Amino acid sequence: MPLSLASGVSQAAGYLGSWDFGVGVTGIKGAKSYARFERNHFAGPSYSGDKYTMTSRASLAEIETDSGPVLERLLGRLIRAIGADQIESNKNHFA
Repeated sequence: MPLSLASGVSQAAGYLGSWDFGVGVTGIKGAKSYARFERNHFAGPSYSGDKYTMTSRASLAEIETDSGPVLERLLGRLIRAIGADQIESNKNHFA
């Protein structure tokens, strides 16, 4: 959603530059995805930190053509750490 919003704002304002994106999640120590429970009753590592933060810069061309790499940079480490990369719909994005 934020990537689509950035694309729309860029088009409306005529902005052709890069965008900075960030994500932050707190209170996630010990987090695991439900996919781990379904597959092996939460076996495997859980997230060890109290929070997750990540930032990334993306060009307008990258936002408009393929937002997958931007999402990978922002969320890939977290998705893999909690085992959500095993969810079928995530496998193509967070391999």
